[in-house]
Amino acid sequence: MALIEYPLDNYDTFCSLVDADAILLLNVPSAQLADWTALLDADKEVLLRQSTTLIRNKITLPYTLEDDLKLATAYLANSSVAVDMTTADGKENVKEKDIVGVVKTVYFSRGQDSNSFPDLVVLLLGQYQITSVGSSIKFARS
Repeated sequence: MALIEYPLDNYDTFCSLVDADAILLLNVPSAQLADWTALLDADKEVLLRQSTTLIRNKITLPYTLEDDLKLATAYLANSSVAVDMTTADGKENVKEKDIVGVVKTVYFSRGQDSNSFPDLVVLLLGQYQITSVGSSIKFARS
């Protein structure tokens, strides 16, 4: 099924497959791109849809498609290759130990958060004001 690019009705991506391939080819070293280029186009489209969903649920949408949204979507899709984007975020990996009357020690085990954004994606979305709401993050136009 062909991708429908924002801001069209019923859109499912911020970045077309052609644009994603071009963006990644120009901006990502080949060693970090090998898994992406090995994918079928249909699988690339799935990753672009998933990336769009993750981004869309964390930002206030602009009226037009901005280049930074395209870049962020392409980078997130590439970094999502071989990552199960539907898995838990690892919050259950937190352990806590209390020593009564003396000290409270909290230990965090490092699990991979499948829904975390790579630093570059966060930077691209940095033009939006980030507001933390509980365990979620909301981006708003500055």
